[in-house]
Amino acid sequence: MKSPAGPDLSSSAGVPAAAQPAGPELQGMDVRLIDSIVWTAAGKWGTQLISWACFLIVARLLSPGDYGLLGMTTVYLGLVALLSEFGIGSAVVNLRDLTAGQIRQLNTLSLLLAGAAVGLSLLAARPLAAFFNAPELPLVVMVMSTGFLVSGLRAVPHASLQRDLRFRFLAAVESGQTVVQAVITVVLAALGAGYWALVAGGLLGPATGAVCMLAVRRTGFAWPQRQSLRRALSFSWAVLVANVCWYAYANADFTVAGKVLGKSALGFYTLAWTIATLPGQKITSLVVRVTPGFFSACRQDPAALRRYVCRLTEAITMITVPAILGIAVVAPDLVPVVLGAKWEPSVAPLTLLCIFTAVSSGISMFPQILNAMGRERLGMWNSILKVMVLPPAFYIGSHWGGTGIAAAWLITYPPLNLPLYWWGFRAIQMRPGEYLRALRPSWSGALVMSAAVLLFRSLTGSWPAGLRLGLEVATGVAAYLLVLLTFQRERTRGYLQVVLKWKREGFSRRQR
Repeated sequence: MKSPAGPDLSSSAGVPAAAQPAGPELQGMDVRLIDSIVWTAAGKWGTQLISWACFLIVARLLSPGDYGLLGMTTVYLGLVALLSEFGIGSAVVNLRDLTAGQIRQLNTLSLLLAGAAVGLSLLAARPLAAFFNAPELPLVVMVMSTGFLVSGLRAVPHASLQRDLRFRFLAAVESGQTVVQAVITVVLAALGAGYWALVAGGLLGPATGAVCMLAVRRTGFAWPQRQSLRRALSFSWAVLVANVCWYAYANADFTVAGKVLGKSALGFYTLAWTIATLPGQKITSLVVRVTPGFFSACRQDPAALRRYVCRLTEAITMITVPAILGIAVVAPDLVPVVLGAKWEPSVAPLTLLCIFTAVSSGISMFPQILNAMGRERLGMWNSILKVMVLPPAFYIGSHWGGTGIAAAWLITYPPLNLPLYWWGFRAIQMRPGEYLRALRPSWSGALVMSAAVLLFRSLTGSWPAGLRLGLEVATGVAAYLLVLLTFQRERTRGYLQVVLKWKREGFSRRQR
């Protein structure tokens, strides 16, 4: 039986749809997937200028101490928020056989867990203040913890809208709450509210979004019944464990660097991490916010899932891999020219982290595939394995400074992902060769690009660093485009046709 993804778009020659060059006819879910990603990107990037303008204005009005006070709550509140969500949103998105009554029960459970998080925060407020020696902190923590109630109320409606692929509406809501948060923060900061401007904006912005979601998706409440929610709770528990493990190992490198190496080495490492992950994060974060709903909708159609995994992997890596590896090869000139000579110790960890990020690009879709196929515990066990291996690896690597910690990521993380790839391939009946073919355009072009840049640098070593950096970037871009237009012409043309097709269909819908 076919899923709502539409017909299998195999070629007449019998080539699997997942292995075809990009740019097949957009039909059904294909159109909605691209439309959802575009609207999510428009909502996120469209409000980015507002967020940055707000930040610059508020930074001039508030003191570093105001930001520091809020920073003291970040790790604690982030962890408690992760625990209180309990993976309920993921369960609603992926378990499509949930009844209306079960969803109401999950809505009640979400609110109860949020209330428990508020109570825990009230108890933890004074110990946190004593730990940071900040007498103002208890009241800030107590007030900010009310945001858990907002999160609890919006978790199930937000997940239901994701499951129904209402990404245009969600993009509009996110844009609106960002504007509300920015305006409130700026106005209160101008009125002299100090750090309370940050607190109020951080609470009232998401609250506005929650009101919009609740107005559109009224879920209702019912008292949770353990027997009725057995499958949903099992799913949620696996997602929660995986998320907590991710939170632990994703922050372990910074913890080890700060504890073992000191604040200066942590600063060099943090800068390298931020630059190395920025290109991939900007693109991948948009896709992974949209794909769970689509993977869940296509869970009974492995051919559709293979097609989406290959197309999305190919499209993402064709943008991110050359950008990330490009940063790696120009890092020796990029860092001193753009950031100054004082940041040169960041060059080595930056290079290694870029290679690690490029190699790991695309892995974020595989836990989502396993969740959609009802194999969430496999992703959970993989996260447990990572949290057991990565922190000790970071500690061992710290004996060689920030470069050693970056090397620990590169050496240990890709092999730890092999089980995810294997389980994901088996779940959707994909041959590894199909996935590797999706990676070929980006990596072939990026490797040629890197070789061209390194050759250019070897011939221009005595040139001024600023001029050399600009020409290195131009050489890399030209080499990558040359490879795409020469050896990947059909794929490149296919993506251009996809964009033009989507624009035409979008225009036609607006005309109607």
